[in-house]
Amino acid sequence: MTLLPPAPLVLADAERVGSLAAELVLNRLIARPAARLLLEPGSAPRTMFSALRAHALAGELPSAQATVLQLSELVGATTERDALRTELRDIALGALVTLDGTAADLEAEAERHAAAVEASPVDLAVVGLDADGGVARDAPPARRASGVRLIRGDGSEAALTVGLGTLFAARELIVLAVGVETAPALRAMLEDVPAPANPASRLREHPRITVLADRAAAAQLSPRKVYGSDRGTERCPAAAGALGHAAAGRRPVADGYPRPLRSWAGDHRRRADPARGRIGALGWLSL
Repeated sequence: MTLLPPAPLVLADAERVGSLAAELVLNRLIARPAARLLLEPGSAPRTMFSALRAHALAGELPSAQATVLQLSELVGATTERDALRTELRDIALGALVTLDGTAADLEAEAERHAAAVEASPVDLAVVGLDADGGVARDAPPARRASGVRLIRGDGSEAALTVGLGTLFAARELIVLAVGVETAPALRAMLEDVPAPANPASRLREHPRITVLADRAAAAQLSPRKVYGSDRGTERCPAAAGALGHAAAGRRPVADGYPRPLRSWAGDHRRRADPARGRIGALGWLSL
């Protein structure tokens, strides 16, 4: 049987995408306080970090035992490391493991970071989808390599990046797609044949992937009649799994995978404009 690509959760705008991503991270930390997270700074996760800082300041984020691992860094710079530290301000962590793009021996730096990343399983990776279909610094053409790679040339900036294989090995993966400029990349990720020209497409068979997109990013997606329903998530296993509900034939497990989206649902019930999820004619869970 051919598996359908994951159905994205489509939200009104980038702020809603970031808020929901933060709630997913929060719930994973509630389930596993010592979680290991692969994170990156950037435009897509910016509102997620803002929401996480708000949770931390409110005393709601159990992150003091968590480890955050940096996804990538430009060669000759510490731009992403500095930006990640800025995004994580006011958030208590057990450890922050970063990359040094200015290291004298870049191959050794890649090996050092790979050893840290692979020391134990990564619980959750959150990546932003780039306009060219890349994730982290895995720009096209890309291969499903593991570890930390030193990428040079091919029209992209030289960088150190966690490989697609390591992202695929994470227990859970969240892909954020925001803005009209990512619409072609999101369509290619979910609808085209997986290929090196679209690195993100090689991640869509991840067993616990959640794709969060704003309406602008989802504008070029094709309808999926198989998911046509306004009755809830019961006919959309991908959406149900993303929200933390057990898919058919599966039970929630002790470590919180899947985990009910308790905080997000409860938070929105207290707001004047509650979030109401439904599976639209296009097969998306629109919130």
